[in-house]
Amino acid sequence: MYEIIKKLSKKDIILVLILFLALALRMRGLATRDVWYDEALSVQQASRGWVQIYKEVATPTHYYFVKLFSIFGRNTFTLGLPSVMFGVSSVYLLFLIAKKLGGDEVGLSAALLLAVSPMAVEFSQQILHYSYFMFFTLLVIYYLIRLLDDLKQSVINVRFLGLYALANILNILTQTASLYVAAMSGVFLIANILVNPAVLKKYRYQLLLFMGICIAGIIVFLNVGSGYYVGLFTKLVNYGPSHPLELGYSLARQMDSTTLDFSLKFYLAMFSWFGLGPGIRLFLYTTVFAFGVMSMIGRKKIRLLSFVLLWTFYPFLQLYFVRPSHWFEEKYFFFILPVYLLGISYGLWSISELTSKYLEEIRLRVPLRGILSVLLVLITFLAITPLRVRTTYGFPLDTNVEYSWRAVHEYLKGKMVPGDRVFVRDGEDTFFDFYFGSESKNKVWFTESYFLLMDSDEYERFRNSPGKNYFVSIPDFKNLYLSGSAKNKLIDKIANFQIHEITFEKKLPIALDNSPNVRWQYYDDFSYSKMFADASYWKNVGVSYLGNYNLPMTYGYYHLASVNNKDSEIVYPFSFKVPPAEVSLRTLFAVPPGVTFEVSAGDNPNDFSVIYSKEGDKEVFYDPVITVPVKDKLLYIKLKMDYSERREFNPGESRLYRLNLYDGSQNGTKAFEESGGSYKYVADLETKKSNKWLFDSITNEGWLQAMDGIIFNYSGDPEKPLVYYFEFPAQVSNIVLNSKTYTFNNTITVSYSLDGANWLKDVTYEDNATQNHEIFLEDVNTAKFYVRYLCKITGSTCQVRDLSVEGIK
Repeated sequence: MYEIIKKLSKKDIILVLILFLALALRMRGLATRDVWYDEALSVQQASRGWVQIYKEVATPTHYYFVKLFSIFGRNTFTLGLPSVMFGVSSVYLLFLIAKKLGGDEVGLSAALLLAVSPMAVEFSQQILHYSYFMFFTLLVIYYLIRLLDDLKQSVINVRFLGLYALANILNILTQTASLYVAAMSGVFLIANILVNPAVLKKYRYQLLLFMGICIAGIIVFLNVGSGYYVGLFTKLVNYGPSHPLELGYSLARQMDSTTLDFSLKFYLAMFSWFGLGPGIRLFLYTTVFAFGVMSMIGRKKIRLLSFVLLWTFYPFLQLYFVRPSHWFEEKYFFFILPVYLLGISYGLWSISELTSKYLEEIRLRVPLRGILSVLLVLITFLAITPLRVRTTYGFPLDTNVEYSWRAVHEYLKGKMVPGDRVFVRDGEDTFFDFYFGSESKNKVWFTESYFLLMDSDEYERFRNSPGKNYFVSIPDFKNLYLSGSAKNKLIDKIANFQIHEITFEKKLPIALDNSPNVRWQYYDDFSYSKMFADASYWKNVGVSYLGNYNLPMTYGYYHLASVNNKDSEIVYPFSFKVPPAEVSLRTLFAVPPGVTFEVSAGDNPNDFSVIYSKEGDKEVFYDPVITVPVKDKLLYIKLKMDYSERREFNPGESRLYRLNLYDGSQNGTKAFEESGGSYKYVADLETKKSNKWLFDSITNEGWLQAMDGIIFNYSGDPEKPLVYYFEFPAQVSNIVLNSKTYTFNNTITVSYSLDGANWLKDVTYEDNATQNHEIFLEDVNTAKFYVRYLCKITGSTCQVRDLSVEGIK
C-alpha cells in the first residue's frame, strides 16, 4: 500500500482525497435518512418482474438496480448504495472531462465543486434515478469530447462512437429529460463531422453502423414503457409559448405562482439550485461563471465556450417553446449542473491566474495554485451550511416543515400490539409499504380506500373486530375521508404527524331537525365516508375516486358506482323531528343504456314503493328533483341501479355523484352578517367546504362539488349555469362581488342581474391560474342581487373556488 501511495503524484493524492470527501458526504446519514414519496414509490414499482418493468416503465434502468440491490435488504442504506456509487463516479468523470478541457487545476476544481454540491449530494443518496442521470450524462460528454479530439486529426474512433451511442441509450432509459442531452451532444457531434468532408468519406461505413445503433435504440424506445416514447412528442408535450406550464412544489413556492413565466425570479431560483443556494452564494457562483465565460472568449476557446453556453442555456430556450404536460421542477435540468460547475471552475482558475500575475507585478510571489486552493477552501466552507440544511427538493423555504415517516414507523412499532391496525391516507401508503412492508398491508396497515368496495355486512364485521385503530395524518382528521364514519382522539404528535385513535361509528337512523323555520338538508357526495355510518344496507356498490392529476390546481371527487352487472343498491334511514308531508330529493347520476336508476321510499326497511325511475342514455347526466311522500317520522330511501336488462359491464359506467334530501326550499339566501352599515355573505366553499351553495343558488343543475370544496359544471352541457340569488334585509346602494375562480385553457364568464332576467356586465376571465376578481357596483339601490357563472367548456378546468357578496347601505 505504501509503495502505491509513494508512486502517486500530488495531483493524484488530491483527486483521491476529493473522491473520499465525495464518498463521505454521500454516505453520511445514508442508513438513517427518511425517504420521500418518489423514493418509496420507486421501490414499490421495482418489486415488479424484470420483464414487467421493461414493458411498463419508460425509464427502467434505475428500477433494475433497485430490484437487484433489494436482494440484500430493503432499507435506505442498501437501496441508496447505487446512487452513492454513481454519484462518486460522476465526480471522477467530471474531473476527466474538465482536465481535458482546461487542465489539471480546472479538473480538480470541478471535481471538488461537484463533490460538495448540495443537490449532487442529495440525489446521490436518494433511491431515485437522478444520480444515474448525472453519471450517464457525464459519460455522454466524456465520449463526445474524445470523439471531438479525434476529429481534429480527421479520425473517428469507432469504439468511442459506439460507447457514446450506448451511453445516450442508457441515459434515455434512465430519465426522459436526457433527450435534451442526446439532442445537444448529437448536434455538437454532427456539426463537427459535417465540417470535415474527409471524415465523412473515410468513415462512411462506420457512420452508417452508428446510425444503425441509433435506429436500434429507437426501436428499443418504441417498445419500452407501454409505448411511452411513442406518445411523448405527440401527447405529452405542447408546442408554443402560449401553453401554460405548471410548476412543481419548490419552484411554485419560490415564484408565488403555479405556472411558469420565465421571469428573472425563475432563473435566480434555478441557478440557486444548481449552486450553493440563494443570496451571496448565488452571486458568487454566477459572477465566477461569467468570469469563466469571458476568459474563454479572451483565450479564444470557442469550442469550449459554445459547448458550455449551449449546455447551460439552450434547455431554457427549448422549454420556452416545447412545454411538457407534466409539471416542471429544477431537478429535470439536473444535467446542466456539472457543466455549470465546469464553467465556474474555469472562472476560478482564470481569477487565480490573473491574481497571481497582479501580485507578481507588485512583487508578491503567490503561486496560482495557492490562490486557487484558497478560493476552493472558501467555497467548501460556504458549502457547509447548504449541505446541512438541504432538503429533498432543494433549499429550505421560510415555511418549510420537516416530516419523518421513519419516526412515525418507530413510534407505531413500539405502541401497537397484535390485532391493532393503523390507517393512512391514499397516496401515503407508499411510505407504509416501504417501512412496514407490503406483506403486512391489509393486516397491520390499511389505506382509507380499504373500505371503498366493502358491502354493509363486511363493514360491520370489520367495525366490530377487536383491536385498536390508529390513523396517521398531517392535516386535521376532520379533513380526511374516514372522518365521515369515525370519531377520533388525538393521542400524540410525532415528527409533525398527528397520531389519532379512531372508532368507527354507526348512526341509525339519521336524525333530521325539520322544525318550523329551520333550514335543513341531508347531503352526501361520498367525499367523507358518511355512507358507512349513515346507510343501513348496501350491496354491489363501491366508492370510487376520480382525480385530474394532469391539471394544475384541480381536485378530484368521490362517487358511488356499481361494481358488477348485478343489481346495485343502497338504503338510507331518516328520522324527522316533525312528520313532514313530503320532502325533496336530488340525485346527480349517470347510467348507461339498459340500466335503470330507481328511487324507492317507505316507512320501514321491508316495504318500498318506486317513486322515480329512469333508464340511462349514453353520456347523459341526470339531476332530477324528486318529490318524496312521507307517512311518519321515519323514512327509508333506497337508490338502485337495476341491471336486469343489461348483461355487459364496464367499471364506472353507473355512477351516483350526490344525494341531497331537503325541504324543497333551495331558492337563494337571506342569510347575511350585518356589520358597520353593510350586509355580508361568504360562500365558504374552499375555506370550509360548505355545501350551502345548494340552498343559496337557484340554478345549479349538473354542478358538482369536489373534495376541496370547489364547484364546477360536470353535466357536459356548457349552457347550464350556476346562479346565486341574494335577498338583502334592506335596500343597498352599492354591492361588492368577489369571485375566486380558476381556469386552465378555458374561460369563465361572470354576470350579475338585479331582477334575474336582465343580465348585466358579462366579464370573461381566462387566467390559467387561480385568481380573485372583484366587481364593484355603484348606485344600484336594490334588495335583490343575482350572480351567474358560465363556463365555456364543462369539467374541472373551469372552477368557482369561492365567492363573497357585500351589500353597502
